[in-house]
Amino acid sequence: MSIRARITDGSVRLGSVQALDRVSLAVEPGQFLALLGPSGSGKTTTLNVLAGFVTPDSGTVTFDGSDVTALPPHRRDLGIVFQGYALFPHMTVAENVGFPLRMRKVPRSDRSTRVREGLALVGLEEHADRAVATLSGGQRQRVALARAIVFEPRMLLLDEPLAALDKQLRDAMQLELRRLQQRVGITAVAVTHDQVEALTMADMVAVMRDGRIEQIGSPRDVYMRPATLFVADFLGEANLVPVERGQLAGFGRLGHDRTGQAVVRPEHVTLHRDGDAAEDGELRARAAVEEISFQGSRTRIRARLLAPAGVELTLAEVPLAGLEGVAPGREVELRLDARDIHVIAAQPSAS
Repeated sequence: MSIRARITDGSVRLGSVQALDRVSLAVEPGQFLALLGPSGSGKTTTLNVLAGFVTPDSGTVTFDGSDVTALPPHRRDLGIVFQGYALFPHMTVAENVGFPLRMRKVPRSDRSTRVREGLALVGLEEHADRAVATLSGGQRQRVALARAIVFEPRMLLLDEPLAALDKQLRDAMQLELRRLQQRVGITAVAVTHDQVEALTMADMVAVMRDGRIEQIGSPRDVYMRPATLFVADFLGEANLVPVERGQLAGFGRLGHDRTGQAVVRPEHVTLHRDGDAAEDGELRARAAVEEISFQGSRTRIRARLLAPAGVELTLAEVPLAGLEGVAPGREVELRLDARDIHVIAAQPSAS
């Protein structure tokens, strides 16, 4: 089962803090939405409003068009995975997964079947009788997921579900969690402050700041076409280069007359030696290399444009071939494709 969930003009004040300020969002059936933002941005409060742990001071919450704003959490039929997993240490893996079924008075025979199916879904059927204390972090996370979906909830809510894992395991679990959500077909909303996690797992990403949604869109849209400078800077690494009436500082004309800040991602800037043939659509600028950092699969380079003064760019060379002889102080040519450039329009000054 999957539902359409919507918050309309939701506002929440917690003490002196405006935790949510007229937030509106919709999650379509079977969709995975990531709430992304720094601490204090309102993402966890938004999740708690959907869960029913927090009642908005104003605004509404609807599931499939029905108003559930005043409905308590236990009547919303939601699966929830908390950051610390909240497993029962005195129970076995199977008993933990079966707990929500027991609370719903599902007959024992049906319960056993559904627990086996839930554990098979997360690849832990052979661990049914183990104590949760003997499991690894990744295995505990799978138990928490199985427990959250075993009773076929209307929606799955995840609060920093991978935060307790080390980086290597977290990277693997991002893909596993996404595959599981797609296999079950459940509507899911996850809170995260990890941009890679959000972009990897979600169909849609809502970037939050100071209790508001700065931008909501597909992972590609919010990364490639950020709506604000905050989104551009928060999602990955962004070079912000001035644009004046279609002229990109140091590089030349972009083919329009907009004025603002161009978002130039490091992976879209390439380094060339003098005499290298240019491709159609490439813009070029002269720069001096200031810093080179080897980072394993890539080399990160910081360079300063020769004109105009003061404009710095970071670029990531992948693959690493062709960097022989490039060193700090060396003059080089930087190139980028105008089609990769997104301009955030200058905001009119207050009068």
